[in-house]
Amino acid sequence: MKHTIDILFLILLVVASMAGRAQTPMSDGVSIRVNATVVDSESISLDIITLQNMAITPEAFLQGQNEVYVSPINAVDAGLMMLKGNPNAGVNIHYQPEERIYCKSGDDYIQINYVMSGYKKRNQQASTLLEAADVLIKLNDEGEYFLWIGGLINTGNAGAGMYNGGFVFEISYL
Repeated sequence: MKHTIDILFLILLVVASMAGRAQTPMSDGVSIRVNATVVDSESISLDIITLQNMAITPEAFLQGQNEVYVSPINAVDAGLMMLKGNPNAGVNIHYQPEERIYCKSGDDYIQINYVMSGYKKRNQQASTLLEAADVLIKLNDEGEYFLWIGGLINTGNAGAGMYNGGFVFEISYL
């Protein structure tokens, strides 16, 4: 029996640009909140718990560069979520890897190409990339599975302002 849960990651980006600074528009850093909301649960017993938000500091951007890569396997700043459900249950994860997040006050945008990795234990370095946008995983004996969220963030078309967007992924219990 297949049941589906739609998850919406709410992303709030605040970009500040200081007058007179000749740096990237991200000179004051970015915080990407990773929150999960169950949109349609159909009586499924599966919890999605945010353990850590993705955080990007100004130091992550090299002088004059508009891109930063947050590795879901190696970066301490990667977002971290835990799936908690029935022990050894099969789960299919589907997500949209590319997102363009627009500034609330204009046409400026931030391009994010998400990359996820996962592992049955909370061991980021042992996690493997979920290379397809549609992947089958198995919860461990305790009914847990850990997901790290990273990606390539491009601010080349971003100015100062507030950026709101969403990262949606779908989980299907098998």
